[in-house]
Amino acid sequence: MSTSTESSASAARAPVGDGEGADVTATGGRSAARSGPAAAFAAVLGAVSRPVSRYFAAPGWRRTKRAADRVLLIVVVGAVGWTLCSSVFLGTRAVANRGVAVVHLGGQPEVQITWADGETPKYPVLPSEVLTGSQTARVSISIANDSPDGVVIQPATLTGPYLAGPVVLRPDNGNGYILGNGTIHLVGTVTVNCDAAGSVARTLVQGGQTAAQQPTTIAFDLRDTNKKKHTAFLVIDTTAAALQGRVCTR
Repeated sequence: MSTSTESSASAARAPVGDGEGADVTATGGRSAARSGPAAAFAAVLGAVSRPVSRYFAAPGWRRTKRAADRVLLIVVVGAVGWTLCSSVFLGTRAVANRGVAVVHLGGQPEVQITWADGETPKYPVLPSEVLTGSQTARVSISIANDSPDGVVIQPATLTGPYLAGPVVLRPDNGNGYILGNGTIHLVGTVTVNCDAAGSVARTLVQGGQTAAQQPTTIAFDLRDTNKKKHTAFLVIDTTAAALQGRVCTR
């Protein structure tokens, strides 16, 4: 029984000195040697990442991030605002550098009349004969531009008492452009009911005062140097003598 015990003990000690057991121990040593740098790198990385993680998780980082976000927002908004302000400034400067028309037309248009037969008035101021029936005449109405800038006048409409209807007047220069401090003529053909306008014509011949009537006016559109459209009205007179009375007298 004791012999058996010694044999078991010897057998238990024998593998320790065996060559195969020595190879296994050497391989384990090489693996441990290879894992040494990786473990060191992991340890360093862990040592660095732990404080970094604690910093990003700390309230201080959140405050810093909020401050950085505000600064970035201010920079972006400021850049956009500067761009918009620059555009508005450039646009304003461009408009300021353009000519701005001072639209001011002469207040009392001059009326010239040529009858249908081509005859022109022989009297300088007052006529001597009153005509009856319907009389047709060509009228030329001069309009002065008292502003320093040129304007473009579109075809106009003439209205007033004793006329057969509204009359279209067109610029005699074709394009309707009036230079600054220049003059243009609007021309058209009118038909006047001289029987209805007889009182005005007789007053004109006799040199008396003519009662006020519905005004004789010219309405037209014009454009200034900025291409802006305006609607203008000019009153020829309020007595119908300047046009209707003249057409019905000779």
